[in-house]
Amino acid sequence: MRIRTGILAVALALSPVVAAQAQTGGQDTSRGAGQPTTPSPPGMGLPSPERPEATSLPKDDAAFLDQALRIVTFGLESSRMAIARTDDEEARLLAEGLITDFTAMGDAITSVASLEESAPPAELDAGRAAALAELRLASPAEFTDVWLSQQIAAHEDAVNLFQQASKPTPSGDQSVADLARSSLPKLRENLAALKAAGTGVEQAQGAQR
Repeated sequence: MRIRTGILAVALALSPVVAAQAQTGGQDTSRGAGQPTTPSPPGMGLPSPERPEATSLPKDDAAFLDQALRIVTFGLESSRMAIARTDDEEARLLAEGLITDFTAMGDAITSVASLEESAPPAELDAGRAAALAELRLASPAEFTDVWLSQQIAAHEDAVNLFQQASKPTPSGDQSVADLARSSLPKLRENLAALKAAGTGVEQAQGAQR
């Protein structure tokens, strides 16, 4: 009697499965019953890595990033103009190197700024915009002199700005200080090269007079 009761219980338990198989042509639609499983796309079911939350910068650090990005923008635009217009091969090579260096610096600044909720400036400030306008209006004969003079002055300002920002302060952001410190060697190197090129141009012009 117990055996017959057990058989009846099993039959009742299996009846929904049998009915489902009858509706699907006799195939078992339960997961894993002889059917190959489709692998989940990579990363599915795994928690996404959390991005670090952006933080607000101290006022001085935010102002530094803003000025640093303006320096990069001016350096890139003026150097592209120099490549197109200068007839001095040394100046052209310097401009090409500056574009490479300013591009890398801009990427580093933007990376720090994005983590710190500091938006890049939309346009150049009035002083740098006026310098670009002066460069556009320079005659072919005076263009290289104007460009070198502007770059020397801009790099001197940049070295002073980055040097000040590289000094850690109790209220400052360490990532900003690290960025400024790591950028200084290249800025100083380019400043020395620009001064040497400027001296060379002056000497060449003096010999022609």
